[in-house]
Amino acid sequence: MPKVYATDHHPRGERFAFWRDVICEAYLPIHCETHDTPRFEGRIELDRLSKLNISRVKGSPQCVSRHKMQIARNTDAYFMLSLQLTDQGHLSQRGRTTMLRPGDFGLYSTAEPYEISCKQPVNQLIVQIPEKALLERVPDAHELTGCGVAANTEIGGLVSSQLRENASRIAAQSSLVQSHMQDMMVDLVATGLSTLINHKVELSRPGHLLLTRAKEKIRDHLRDDELSPAFIAASLGMSQRNLARVFQRDGDTISNFIRQSRLDAIAADLIDPRFASHSISQLACKYGITNFQHFSTMFKSHFGMSPRAFRTTKRNLQ
Repeated sequence: MPKVYATDHHPRGERFAFWRDVICEAYLPIHCETHDTPRFEGRIELDRLSKLNISRVKGSPQCVSRHKMQIARNTDAYFMLSLQLTDQGHLSQRGRTTMLRPGDFGLYSTAEPYEISCKQPVNQLIVQIPEKALLERVPDAHELTGCGVAANTEIGGLVSSQLRENASRIAAQSSLVQSHMQDMMVDLVATGLSTLINHKVELSRPGHLLLTRAKEKIRDHLRDDELSPAFIAASLGMSQRNLARVFQRDGDTISNFIRQSRLDAIAADLIDPRFASHSISQLACKYGITNFQHFSTMFKSHFGMSPRAFRTTKRNLQ
């Protein structure tokens, strides 16, 4: 049975305050505003599953946003998919904004600021997907955030209807069936997003495309000892200096992106049940890190706790 959060059991003057507390508990630290506080109503039905969180959100018009300060307080990285069930909503991230009409869905990341604005009553299906699960299927998913998949297209309509159908039935299934259905839902999301890729490539600047290719190449070679700025530049057929400029325009460096990507991959393995018997040093070595003291310092700087504390804390939450 889904966990239900509803305002109708609270006095009208306390409903919106209750709602703001609820959405942070149901999702992540976020900010919520409404222009109709005295008459505010809201309801969330949340299914926390083994791989995904699926929720149905209904309520008064509102604007939900996540800012850098809230991201710093909670660095867990997820992709979120909002599927509009009725009325309309607007999704914004990375300077991109899309209008969601009934049946449309859009993607956004909890690792970066975003905003969802519904001037009409909210009625959405929301799927929370671990970042790694979607990146394995769509390596450039971050370049598709803030974009929408329209239900009036052949593939978009098919994916939208299948997502709604799966979401309505999954909670009643056995654990084994749920596991397969969750994988199927991530595959469906990847299928829908893939329809955007060719269109986005046509509209992108050469530098943007080059950055995407470089990041994909880095993610493909995280375990390789030869992974370095020089290796990536050579594999793309360009000079290291020119590639560095591409990353610099994006506010990053090649070395930093390699380092952060390896830390994120190690963090994911630390809480993966398949690697429960592996030591922290074994997992670090898998990604080419052999200076464990330096690794521990980098990890703590990135995640706010040591690798051992991270593993213990996240396992206790599972």
